Amino acid sequence: MFPSLGAADSLEPAARRALLIAAAHTDGELAAISAACRAAGTEVEVLVEAEACGLVRLSAAQLAFTHPLVRGTVYRHASPAERRAAHTAIAEALQDDRRVWHLAAAAIGPDESIAVELERLGGEAAARRAYASASATLERAADLTSDSDARSRRLFAAGQAASAAGAPDRGLALLEQASAAAEDAGRRALAEHLRGRLLVWRGRPGEALDLLVDQARLAAPRHPRVAATMLADAANGATTTNRYFDAERFARRAASLLGEDAQPAERAQVVTVLGWVLTLRGLPTEARPLLAEAARLTDGLDHLGPHWPWLHLLLRARVPYGELELARAESSALCSRAREAGALAMLSSAQLVEADAAFRLGDWDSADELTLEAIRLADETGQPLMAGYALSTRARLLAARGHDEDSLAAALAALEIAEAGAVTTGLRFVHGALGFLHLGLDRVDEAIAELEIVERLEEGSGHCEPTIVPWAADLVEAYVRSGREADARMVLAGLAALAESTGGAIAAAAAARCRGLVDDDFDAAFVEALAQDDRRPMPFERSRTLLAYGRRLHRAKRRAEARDRLREALDGFEKLRAAAWAYQAEAELRAAGARRRRPSDGESLTPQELRVVDAARRGGTTREIAAELFLSPKTVEFHLGQIYSKLGVHSRAQLVAVLAERQEVS
Repeated sequence: MFPSLGAADSLEPAARRALLIAAAHTDGELAAISAACRAAGTEVEVLVEAEACGLVRLSAAQLAFTHPLVRGTVYRHASPAERRAAHTAIAEALQDDRRVWHLAAAAIGPDESIAVELERLGGEAAARRAYASASATLERAADLTSDSDARSRRLFAAGQAASAAGAPDRGLALLEQASAAAEDAGRRALAEHLRGRLLVWRGRPGEALDLLVDQARLAAPRHPRVAATMLADAANGATTTNRYFDAERFARRAASLLGEDAQPAERAQVVTVLGWVLTLRGLPTEARPLLAEAARLTDGLDHLGPHWPWLHLLLRARVPYGELELARAESSALCSRAREAGALAMLSSAQLVEADAAFRLGDWDSADELTLEAIRLADETGQPLMAGYALSTRARLLAARGHDEDSLAAALAALEIAEAGAVTTGLRFVHGALGFLHLGLDRVDEAIAELEIVERLEEGSGHCEPTIVPWAADLVEAYVRSGREADARMVLAGLAALAESTGGAIAAAAAARCRGLVDDDFDAAFVEALAQDDRRPMPFERSRTLLAYGRRLHRAKRRAEARDRLREALDGFEKLRAAAWAYQAEAELRAAGARRRRPSDGESLTPQELRVVDAARRGGTTREIAAELFLSPKTVEFHLGQIYSKLGVHSRAQLVAVLAERQEVS
């Protein structure tokens, strides 16, 4: 409960004027309020009336309103003229940068001198990466600007800062205003370019592509470097819509327009996108030197500023080349810096790369945490493209761990995003994850149906990169399990050709494993697959190779050798807690005549289990915990069962008692 407006209305005029000044000066410094009161023809002492009415609290140096709503009520119910007078008085009392904001609040109509000062403050805020503040300051500067090109410049900077702050919709609106205000064609092209780039990351790639290509055509005769960077973003947009031949054409045209006098940031962007597109086209010999050059060019650039969309591609390009540790280290370092700076747009994109690398390297607990946070941040910052890819990665992780309901939910959420924005490439990620889910659950026909969708999406698209979405190896295995060996060999031929042309150990290992599934001389193929796994260690893929090898040995009636391979596979799956695949390995091991002692349950709780424990300690029901952690109630119950087993308890009450006891001891 707080005092009504009537309490303020009952004050003497001088006290009401002083109270409005206090409401307008949000810092509450009594000395500044006192000086402003004198400038407005009143005295700070009259505020004792407001204190007596319960509106404010006074101390030697500070004034505080008794409730935030009191401040807002006092300010809103003053007339515009009264508010402007209050801000003018405060500006006279201040000597620091806050003075500029109060002058801006008091201004009627354009005022270039104030706009210049606000532009300076906005630039300083952007330099220290306070992007939200920078955007608001620059937008206010634009409001006070009468000259069209100066207004366009300030709106452009405000839109750029808004996008870096993770507010793409606000950024798009500001950039549209910047384009409309620009009289200079070059400035208009810059605004349209950044608008097109944001549209790609906002999950509207088709709209972005048309805009960027049209604007690049208009800009090329007089502003070829601007056209080059536009076409680079168009190429990136084309990769999200499964148009890889167009992506290559746009990227190569961008490089030809760049010229020798390009700035490092311009050249780095164009070279990065060209290297990325050529990677996806299966041309690593040409792509890798370009990516290395781009990495050198980025040394002096702000990785958290407006360059982040194409810097994200530079990080992602590490994965298909098997540079997983480097991808993870670089993205993790970038995540730390982005968190400190509040650069939320960059943070979610870096988390996506870190999560993908962590999953492939076998650190699934980290991948679990990173995908959850990336999804949340992508939603908060309006980046459905990032959310979709993070959901697809999470669907694959949950599938491997046997959480089929949660995996399906994540995949369907990603599917909705991909379909809503016509992000055709996202469909490949989603259906690949769904095929993997069904394969792990031994639902072979369902796996084939999903993976054949991916195969159809690949046909004629120009996409020739075999590792980012590893669908082909899964489809070969599904065909083999269903007895369709001829179909398996056809898919294997394509995978083997890509593995040879790209030269990566990840694809080579997958192709060798698939040969082991169909070749009569399967030993040689599996030995090669394991050797390739040693070149690029990925624990889950190695365990899959061992499982497949063990199956072939078992069917060849070499049961002792089969059991050795299957035990090793099962150990690997259990270390990862890859429940779906561990079940397959254990079933095959039993069929091969082995008995296996279950591991001790005395191991420590996993990060996910710790989250469940924390929520349970706070009294959450199963459904409340599920909602908080984005899990299904069934998965929460599974985790609680694991926790009970590890801690030697049998109920929620016992769990809470044990946790309380441990807390007291610690």
